[in-house]
Amino acid sequence: MKKFLLKTFMALFFVYLPWIFFVSLGRNYYTPIDFASWDFKHKLINDDKFNPKEIVIGDSLAMTAINPKLINPDLYNLAQSGSTLVDAYYYLRKYLAAGKNPRRVFLSFGTTHWQSSDVFREQTIAYGFLKYDEFNEFINLTEKLPLFYSPEEVISIFKNWIPFNLFFKNAISRFRKEITYFDFFMMRVGLSPMLINHVKNNLFEIEKNVKIKKLMKVQMSEHDGQHLFEKKKNVNVVNPRVQYDKWNVHPINRLYFEKIITLLSEHKIDIEIVFVPNNPNSWNQFSKAFFNGMNQFFGSYQIFNGNLKYNQIESFAIDKLGDMDHVNEDGMIEFSHLFKARYYNR
Repeated sequence: MKKFLLKTFMALFFVYLPWIFFVSLGRNYYTPIDFASWDFKHKLINDDKFNPKEIVIGDSLAMTAINPKLINPDLYNLAQSGSTLVDAYYYLRKYLAAGKNPRRVFLSFGTTHWQSSDVFREQTIAYGFLKYDEFNEFINLTEKLPLFYSPEEVISIFKNWIPFNLFFKNAISRFRKEITYFDFFMMRVGLSPMLINHVKNNLFEIEKNVKIKKLMKVQMSEHDGQHLFEKKKNVNVVNPRVQYDKWNVHPINRLYFEKIITLLSEHKIDIEIVFVPNNPNSWNQFSKAFFNGMNQFFGSYQIFNGNLKYNQIESFAIDKLGDMDHVNEDGMIEFSHLFKARYYNR
């Protein structure tokens, strides 16, 4: 019995504790490069000196395209790579609870993040951003909502989630296979989780990724939160994840959009919905029904909140795009000037 207890203690001390320490403090090493933007901008929440009058909340399209240095000194870009409306709500809730008081929020997400079934990214948990009580809140709010998963997605999720569904209600329908029970256990005891796939996919590029993350943070610091992904040109590929024939908002996205509107309304903050320009090939796929649905959707919320405004999706020339969705440096400069004219010179 003594030998067993000794071996157990040694395993805990020499294996599990170092592992937990690495998981909790080593995220900069094993996470994808997206972690840099999340880490940089979440730390600003607790910076007492940081309190810009206007902020951008959104995904990588917004983070790439909107450079406050070219627009207005009152503006700061808090968009994060891979962000969704779900984690945007929790970010804003923490941001405002910390005593920040912006007068205007620019909410900018690509069409995919309004329509897609990928409404919650595993990285929200892996980066240590979403706490256990917030995760449970998400489950309780969304477990009765309908899903848009394809049969293939459902089968894939079901196969990988059977052992964990016993512990987390309807979570089997909400997340992909990358999250494990170990991750939820780490959250439950107040520690940072780690997605095994993040380690597996980045283990042999740690040095390269750390350098990229460092450069990203330097650029975000110099450009008030903006970071450029691509400098190449002439990318004109249709995004296969976008539903071009109609404007279709996922129920979970709709729910969290409404929560964002309510939160900002309670703080008397103006809301501008901003769409970054698409490449011309993608833009030409949009139907009249899509734009009519989009106008009807946002128009209905303008009745609820008179301070909410939005712009139509536009097209940029091919040489302004760096990849399928993100503008390159020329596109960033052009859109930042357009942004300034639209929102500050009117």
